Amino acid sequence: VLYDANMGGGGFAAGFSFAITDNFVFDAGYSASEGAGVAGTAFSNNPNTGGFFGSSSQSYIAQLSYLSDGVFDGALAYGNGMTNGNTETDTYGGLVSFDFGGFIIGGYYAQHDVTGAGAGTGSDDTWQAGIAFPDLFIEGSQLGIYYADLFNTAAGVDPYMVEGYYSIPVNEFFTLTPALIYGDLGTGGNDDNFYGAIRATFSF
Repeated sequence: VLYDANMGGGGFAAGFSFAITDNFVFDAGYSASEGAGVAGTAFSNNPNTGGFFGSSSQSYIAQLSYLSDGVFDGALAYGNGMTNGNTETDTYGGLVSFDFGGFIIGGYYAQHDVTGAGAGTGSDDTWQAGIAFPDLFIEGSQLGIYYADLFNTAAGVDPYMVEGYYSIPVNEFFTLTPALIYGDLGTGGNDDNFYGAIRATFSF
């Protein structure tokens, strides 16, 4: 969720989730592109030029979540990413959700600090807010819409997107979610469009 263009990774990924108590959960993850060194140097097990943790594009994330049995859920997250060995991003974020039974409202706010020689350096913030209606028309379904202010990749560019979706539980193991998405890159040109998507979720 707390994404920006300089976070790196994109190939291999691994993570874990640990329940500290019934209400507090700690999650952590790591991702990396193929283990080549900077500027396309040869693959290597040397951590200085490549290898498992030596990719020139990689990212780490950690999140502490509070999951209640009531109205409020929340989380604090930190991410660090490296892209092409020369651009580093530190991301700090908070996520909240309020479940009022008949509807849920939630969102996040994140601060991104980008340093290095790559494009899009500096600081930027992103945020998202939305509302969802569970069990609307069909038990187990969810109708929702959200707005997301996305990471600015250049000065004067302010991209955003809006998505509406409806999750349909086909059975206890399979959920189908059609969605309509509107995106605008925010450059002032002809860069906005509507997109359709269908997501399939399998639960075991």
